[in-house]
Amino acid sequence: MDKKEQLAENVDPRDSQTAALALRQRRRPSSPSKSFIQLPLWPEPNRGVPNAIVRSALFGVVRRGRRRYAEKELIASWPGVTIRYTGMKLDQSDLDVWLFAVHLARHHTLGSQVRFSAYGFLNGIGRSKGKQNREWLKAVLTRLTACAVEIGVGNRSYTGSLVHEFFHDGDTNEYVLTVNPRLAMLFDDGYSLLAWQTRSALRSDLAKWIHCFVRSHPPGVSHRVGIDGLLHLCGSESKSVREFRQRLREAMGELEALGEVRNWRAKDIVLEFERAETEADQGFPAAVPADGEQIVNLVTK
Repeated sequence: MDKKEQLAENVDPRDSQTAALALRQRRRPSSPSKSFIQLPLWPEPNRGVPNAIVRSALFGVVRRGRRRYAEKELIASWPGVTIRYTGMKLDQSDLDVWLFAVHLARHHTLGSQVRFSAYGFLNGIGRSKGKQNREWLKAVLTRLTACAVEIGVGNRSYTGSLVHEFFHDGDTNEYVLTVNPRLAMLFDDGYSLLAWQTRSALRSDLAKWIHCFVRSHPPGVSHRVGIDGLLHLCGSESKSVREFRQRLREAMGELEALGEVRNWRAKDIVLEFERAETEADQGFPAAVPADGEQIVNLVTK
């Protein structure tokens, strides 16, 4: 049995912030050359992220230190999603930057210029505006621009970088950034909302990854996932399932303390949990799958 089979499927008619909601909030053009695509306008305290991304190791749980370069590497992902990646490996701090870049871009037609200051951006992701962090921000944006991802969801796929391009003025510290309009496809196929305050309060990268993963599934429903499959899916470099299970328990404890999960346990080979309904869910009606889409629930094996 391969890793995706370990994430064996059940079909559930519910999923968080799926395509129907996205389509109601965005004009969808018939021709990319006449693009007026705009992302959903989620509330300011939240961050929107495609489920295909957070149910994968694209932004994984990576050990600190020198980053590894990948060349068309097949990334662990949820059944029904295929991801190949070329570039320096990405971690949760890279996701912080990408989330905020997309958050700013939601106010604009995708493909148009998004302007911001380095100071404002760093403040938006909870970092100080010293020189070291300004250099770090430029390095992350370069990494997100230089990479190439191939993300296939069902019969559709996106190939390109995570940030289309950016310009930096060293005199003013102003950035001008663009996001590829075709990235909207990933939101069409289902997206989730994260409360930024909650994400900022999480201490470990695994807790941040698990938070995203949990948010990509409906609240008030009991879910089960194989721990060994979850280890693979998040890109963890833990040497054993036992070590990973202990870190997973600590991460779930963080989420429970912040009101994100309840009725959870990580015992033997299975993680069980129920996602709590939070403020990030308010104002968003229950969504339904897109035509022909199957919503894959967490494993029951």
